Amino acid sequence: MDGVEAAVINKCSSLSTEYEKILYIHNLICDSADYDKTTETEYITYGTIANPLAFSPLGIFYDGAAVCQGYALAVKLLCDDVGIDSVYQVGTSNGENHAWNWVLMDDGLWYGVDATWDGQTSTTSTSFFLVGTTNLNKKHSYDLSFNITLSEDDYVFTPKEEEDPVDETEREKKMRILIENMTADSDPTDGSSWNNESPTKYKWSYIKGLMISALLQYGDIADDSSYESFADTYMSPFINSNGTINGSFKTSNYALDDINSGKALIELISRGSSNSTKYTAAVTDKLYTGILKYMLENMTTAEGSLFHKYVYPYQAWLDGIYMETPFYLQYELEISKDADAFTEAAENTVIQIENVYNKLRDEETGLYYHGYNSQADSSSGDYDASSAMSWALNTTGNNEGASSSFWLRGIGWYAMGLVDDIELLKEGQEEFDIDLTAEIYSVATIYTECMESILNYKSDSGLWYQVMDKPDGEYNYTETSGSAALSYALMKGANLGIIPESYYDEGYAAFEALLNEKLLYTDSDESDVVLNDICGTAGLAGPSSGVTSTTATRAYEHTSRDGSYEYYVSEKTVTDDAKGAGPLIMAYSQILLRESGEYEEYSPVEAPAEDPVVMGDINDDGIINSADATRVLLYYAQRIELSETALKAADVNGDGIVNSADATRILLYYAQRISSF
Repeated sequence: MDGVEAAVINKCSSLSTEYEKILYIHNLICDSADYDKTTETEYITYGTIANPLAFSPLGIFYDGAAVCQGYALAVKLLCDDVGIDSVYQVGTSNGENHAWNWVLMDDGLWYGVDATWDGQTSTTSTSFFLVGTTNLNKKHSYDLSFNITLSEDDYVFTPKEEEDPVDETEREKKMRILIENMTADSDPTDGSSWNNESPTKYKWSYIKGLMISALLQYGDIADDSSYESFADTYMSPFINSNGTINGSFKTSNYALDDINSGKALIELISRGSSNSTKYTAAVTDKLYTGILKYMLENMTTAEGSLFHKYVYPYQAWLDGIYMETPFYLQYELEISKDADAFTEAAENTVIQIENVYNKLRDEETGLYYHGYNSQADSSSGDYDASSAMSWALNTTGNNEGASSSFWLRGIGWYAMGLVDDIELLKEGQEEFDIDLTAEIYSVATIYTECMESILNYKSDSGLWYQVMDKPDGEYNYTETSGSAALSYALMKGANLGIIPESYYDEGYAAFEALLNEKLLYTDSDESDVVLNDICGTAGLAGPSSGVTSTTATRAYEHTSRDGSYEYYVSEKTVTDDAKGAGPLIMAYSQILLRESGEYEEYSPVEAPAEDPVVMGDINDDGIINSADATRVLLYYAQRIELSETALKAADVNGDGIVNSADATRILLYYAQRISSF
């Protein structure tokens, strides 16, 4: 009912008169249910109630069947929600017990509303909508116990003279113009203003998929199918009839970035696109099998992280989590539709995310370094200092092999990937009826901790800095794309019920700051907008490690992609790039979703239940014998290690110490000299 009420409140906020609001409520109720004659007959005949919901608003909106009490209580509830005075009246109609409502209108009089009677015709009637006592009393009898003045005549609605359309809010106006700008050109073959890295090139890139996914999300919540049509028209030229991909795409690049646009194709396939056959071939043959599966088998670090791309071997970047893991989960969920394959994808997704957590998260700040090179990490099986990247040689301890700065958009990509993965893991768990409690808990815990940490570095304006932990650094600035990504991640997590509503408020505040500070009108007529301060591109050097990184700079020129503070603040900024506009539109869609009432209440993700410990069964083979006693003695002699579960099982005398006394008791149990521990 929370969702129904929120939707009614949202709808009625756009209606200007009480008449229009009560008419909307009346028609919604009448259209949503049929009269529950079976429950009525049983109640009258036997005095029993088979369906209690029929007597409440849940009968209307959950069961789609109710008796008069359910109809009248639903009218009362929704009128209360939108601030219309109403009361619940009982009496008789045609000699049978009945219930209906009185509603106060703008003339100060009360009118009858009988949604039960109006809802029983083939099309919803208004015969008993805002009627006076002259007509109502022909069929209804009652004792009026309320101190209200009933109208004798039916209510007559007089529309007001047509007024100028209600002005859009500033938020709606700016976002409408931005979205119109983003959809002004549906032909990607002549380049795209979305991508200011290479605006004149017909190029397959993650940026295309990012924007298409954003527009599809917005179209869904705005209930506007034109965005789906736009997305299909835009993506189709990239895919040939046999599934090959145009736009300078090469499978042999083995780049995680190239996988991202596959999400948009999967979304179009799931919506029944007429291009589904060629989209499915492209997603399956080129992106899933050709890149992802090949890399999973041949291009991973010793820890199991995918290389960021072929030319960046042994490197894991934050960006890659967003580009790859949601695609992997979405493919198994919506294309292969295989429970075992989805479980494997879920397990691998957790490995990818936990590796990033272990190698790139700074324990002091909770923030994440941009990239990791396993060849620079002496604890990695890939360790090879002679081949390591120079940018990865400066960090130590838990972050050995990591780069040295907290780049905002990298953390933004990561946060978006985490929250999208959680949504997909939950969907897969429900769809395939499999237990992914452990996987969901792991990702949700890392995500929640990340959200807590990033809020410590939010600026007074509500945005985040290009290098997050150095707000006072020379040339540092509040950056748009990363701030929009974190705004989206915060609000989506709250809408999924993973984090409390206060985090939604933080995300919304960031969105408002972006509109006020970054999405600005370009003229006095306020007919166009520009989205400013988007970092054009940023990365970490490949094997050469000294490659020139910029052609233009925001601050002083710093020509090495060395992961330094100076590098990140020197990269050029661009306007209206999809890396900023896409996450901003996604964040806007989360706002509209919340305001429509379609969100989950906060419910912390529960930890998986611990494996049961069988005392004495050290090797977990279901048998307690001398082999278990031997493992205890080997552990006591420091010859082997035992897992935490095995240690609990080994302490059979409960003294907190695992030693020969425990082995002795296990042998006594095996010899049947004692019956239990």
